[in-house]
Amino acid sequence: MLHRPWRDRRGHLVPIKALALALLTIPAFLLALDAAQGALGPRPWNQAIHVTGLWAERLILVTLALTPLRVVLDWPRLVFIRRISGIGALAYVALHLVLYIIDLKFNWAQILWETFTRLYLIIGVLAALGLLALGISSTDSMTQRLGLHWKRLHRLSYPIAVLTGVHYLLQTKANIGGPALAFGVLFWLLLWHLLTEKHARHALALLALGACAALFVAAAEAAWYGLATGLNWRRVLAANLDQFEYIRPSGEGFLIALAVVALALLRRYGPAALNRVPWRLSSRPWRVLSR
Repeated sequence: MLHRPWRDRRGHLVPIKALALALLTIPAFLLALDAAQGALGPRPWNQAIHVTGLWAERLILVTLALTPLRVVLDWPRLVFIRRISGIGALAYVALHLVLYIIDLKFNWAQILWETFTRLYLIIGVLAALGLLALGISSTDSMTQRLGLHWKRLHRLSYPIAVLTGVHYLLQTKANIGGPALAFGVLFWLLLWHLLTEKHARHALALLALGACAALFVAAAEAAWYGLATGLNWRRVLAANLDQFEYIRPSGEGFLIALAVVALALLRRYGPAALNRVPWRLSSRPWRVLSR
């Protein structure tokens, strides 16, 4: 029988899987809508390539973040959408490559020349091949065949995420805010895996990780502008300390970390707080109203 990804092995609907699949189609639908309306600017193919690559990068980070979120939020069912999210990232990478080939009008000589002579394209192809390997090995049958080798193979997900971030950074012309934020999220994820099981859910530890990730992004952004463009790195670093007029990538990363801490606290203390509300109705409110 044809496997439907929104159902489990017994054929029952899994709402969180269905919701994840629906959310994954939204960026592609909006991109198609913009293309139909001519809203992709003077270089529509190039803009579509950029959008699909950006969403592939985001979904790779989301896939990696599902394990920490499952632990921090004590939400085991998030494991059901990790494979879907990873396959979604691979789908956007494939669309990214197809649009690139179409933009070059199927000129295979030029495609091969650029692929093997431009550093950011070489890195992008390596990342795409790594994602393809992870996608092929993510089926149930391949998982059983590989056994312990499956875990070793999927440890490459973090190096692949680094490669996609470098690819994103090298092809960015001026503003590196997007790649800087992506590296900040990746840095937070790597730090989280270094925590012990006791501190993996602790709010103060998560807040400290957010602060460390924000400092990393600020330092990396200042170093990049100083070394790659010759700009005054001190001014860039000072701008990261002043987040009131314009939120820098370091500030955005810290806000994401704060959101994780807030969700963790809400998950931990929210139900208990609701149980103490004196005017809270019983689980069957019609019984209360009928008295």
